[in-house]
Amino acid sequence: MSEGMPLKPGASGTVAMLSLCAGGLLRTWTGSGTSRLWSVHEADVLSSIQGTGVIGRTVREEGRFREVGILFEDSGTLILQSRFPTKGDGDHLHFESPVLTLEPAGDIAHSVYDDVRALLSQAIRSALSHNEFVLVELGGWDAPFEPYCLFILTTEDEGLVSMIETVPDPHGSTVWEPFIVEGRETQNLSAPASAETIDVAPFVMMDAIATWGLQPWDLALTFGRRELGSASISPHDEDEAVVGGDDARAELIRSFEAAVAGAELGDLRRLGSDLTAFAGGRPTPLMRPELRRAPRDEVAVYRVRADLDRAEPPIWRRIDLRSDLPLDVVHQVLQVAFAWTDSHLHRFSLGGGPFDERSQLFLCPYDVHEGEPEDDGGIPAAEVRVDETLQEPGDVLRYLYDYGDTWELTIRLEEILPARPDSPTVTVVDGRRAAPPEDCGGLTDAESLAEVLDDPARFDLDEINNALRGPYFILTEHGVDGQLVDLVHRLHYTRVGRELDDRMIRLISEPTMLDEAELAACLRAHRWFLDRAADGGIALTAAGYLKPADVEAASEVVPAMDDWIGTKNREVHCAPLLHFRRTLQSMGLLRKHKNILVLTRAGAAAQRDPAKLWEHLAARLVPGTEHTFECQATLLFLAYAASSTNSAPPLDEIATALTELGWRHPDGQPVGGSVLYRLPAYDVLANVTDRPASWDERRRISPAAATLARAALRRRKE
Repeated sequence: MSEGMPLKPGASGTVAMLSLCAGGLLRTWTGSGTSRLWSVHEADVLSSIQGTGVIGRTVREEGRFREVGILFEDSGTLILQSRFPTKGDGDHLHFESPVLTLEPAGDIAHSVYDDVRALLSQAIRSALSHNEFVLVELGGWDAPFEPYCLFILTTEDEGLVSMIETVPDPHGSTVWEPFIVEGRETQNLSAPASAETIDVAPFVMMDAIATWGLQPWDLALTFGRRELGSASISPHDEDEAVVGGDDARAELIRSFEAAVAGAELGDLRRLGSDLTAFAGGRPTPLMRPELRRAPRDEVAVYRVRADLDRAEPPIWRRIDLRSDLPLDVVHQVLQVAFAWTDSHLHRFSLGGGPFDERSQLFLCPYDVHEGEPEDDGGIPAAEVRVDETLQEPGDVLRYLYDYGDTWELTIRLEEILPARPDSPTVTVVDGRRAAPPEDCGGLTDAESLAEVLDDPARFDLDEINNALRGPYFILTEHGVDGQLVDLVHRLHYTRVGRELDDRMIRLISEPTMLDEAELAACLRAHRWFLDRAADGGIALTAAGYLKPADVEAASEVVPAMDDWIGTKNREVHCAPLLHFRRTLQSMGLLRKHKNILVLTRAGAAAQRDPAKLWEHLAARLVPGTEHTFECQATLLFLAYAASSTNSAPPLDEIATALTELGWRHPDGQPVGGSVLYRLPAYDVLANVTDRPASWDERRRISPAAATLARAALRRRKE
């Protein structure tokens, strides 16, 4: 955001309507009829507030409003006047006015699809919190009122309903096509208002909008007040779902539920690859060559030599490593071998240098998610095995560490050796001279290094190999989830590091499976729901809850219901049961179809075989979306639970670890342990036991639950 006011003396601005900001581009419309597409230098600033109700608005028509800014076209300046004042020093009020720098539109800076999805999600949540509805329609002061796509929370007989309405008919839409009613003026999908329907609404809207054949910079957001009396729903409260009655909208409600329920939700979240109407969808990646080859059929031991480029005299390491190691592990090997601290970015390249357009790139996580446009087409290093890059003696892979000091290594395959059962994952077998220390300015010659190293000739083989038997490499060798291994590595030097390292040793040394009788006993709550659903499904009330008879029966087998107070005949009043049932749906075992809980395909297989149920739970406990709070919190919770047999996992210590990883509440406060109670994994483990679980018992991890946690963390060989 510009610090000053980059305007010429006497310059005058004009009110301009704003399009959706996507890919770093924004269109403005002025009252004189001028329309112009811009590149926004501070697109992240605009994206953070657009659609949130913060930016000043103008009237679109009676009761409808659009966001506007003050545009100075000559200087390429856009001022966003805040709608509401903020309190400054003392009792003074002032209006925030972010100043954005514009220039004629250039290339798309990043993912258009992701930007539009995030903006719609942000606008919907803001509209809900302000009792508003939100429309996507054509931008401009005199734009027609069609096409449009509306999200609104509306009332039915018994509660709130999320509704999406669109014009014209969205033919060709993956989601909408099965539910289009020919001849109807508008097409609608609706469902009982819940966190899930609110979360998925942007995807449903985008699938309709994609059929218009327009670019996002042709579109604008329109807001208006909705009349719901005192009824409201918090989009952040996952447990507060008020639902509508079974009335004239019943079929529409079932349609929207069919679009977002259970197994279909994952398909819906993959729609991004199909929404090509948004200016070609995602920006076209740089067409880098595909130089990877198929991995070896049999694992071998690769002997490679890694030379530090431009070092005089040579600085090198000879390393034996398994051919199936992913490159993110090879990165850690090189860090140890050259005594670096993994404090900077890195990348691998095949076919050329690390920034050459002719190279195929294998990127670190930061570059994958936040890298420069020229990195488009790069592949996460964690997804590539070393034997996909090196296959014959003489093959070369390049590695760059620290984009400032630019330590470049040339890794050359020297020999292919047979892998024995007792072969270590990695061993350094030879080398010469000490590597340059971190942040020394890229020094590689002996004279310069002598000024920053006590002994430039030092090379201690035993010291390096001892470091290669540290927690990171032991966990990797035993097939522990690679995401958890990375978290443990990042936490190693923090206040929780030593305790976490000790727990990880227990994680790899204890079993991951129960015998048949133990499985049947400890999974009885899960099996009750699967057996009940297999018998024609579990009919729900009009409000979407279990019927009283099923609540009473399920309460007898769900361990967490053991000491629940009050009558146990209404699911809405039985929080442990409600959370557990929803967890089974989120785990992909049950789904809702026409207001009946039925088995998914995975649920049907698990219902017939307790071992398959165990394997399915282990596979689904860790959320699939990496680098999110839920994923990292779940991984750490499972890690501590796996080593907390018959005791309560230290939730406050887990919260401290999450805070060390950089997570905070929106107000800046550190993470608290209570947030972990909301994890689906917590509900699953609390009910994996062969005995009733009182409140105190629920906080303890049963031996079976600890075993399941280990199974979840050791099921993948990364």
